[in-house]
Amino acid sequence: MITNTYDSVLEKWEVRLIKSRAKKLGFFDHEIDDALQEVVIALLTWPEPWAELPEEQRQDLLPAISDNLLRKTMRSEGRRRKRETAIAIPEDATYSDEAMLREVDITAALDTLEEPERQICKMLAAGHSVSDIAQKLDSSWFVVNGIVNRVRQTFEKAGLEQWFED
Repeated sequence: MITNTYDSVLEKWEVRLIKSRAKKLGFFDHEIDDALQEVVIALLTWPEPWAELPEEQRQDLLPAISDNLLRKTMRSEGRRRKRETAIAIPEDATYSDEAMLREVDITAALDTLEEPERQICKMLAAGHSVSDIAQKLDSSWFVVNGIVNRVRQTFEKAGLEQWFED
């Protein structure tokens, strides 16, 4: 098994702290390395170079930053799992006419959307939050949320409101 090392990015105590906080927040063992990677990426994009901050300041900041990012990661992962569970089709199920019609309805609704709206739909389906999407698209939360509301209305008009959760 390949594991990431962050020797040139973080001190060993920082890696241990992030891993222990992830475990306390309820991450499974197989998820901790991915969670650690999310925190490391955020620290690398921190406004000031992380390694150049005094150790005392890093000791003060790291618990709050890591907890915030780990909780955000957990919420996104939870939304993704919830969507997967909601649309999961049992292995022994046959592809019914109802399922085929539902797929046609979803495809028709998606076809009415503009490309930015479809892109946001894909990101939502992947479990990203509106805040995550806004950040990735370098847009404001309000703009993305407005687009999400328009997409929600499109799905509701097509009778597909169950594809959106509040």
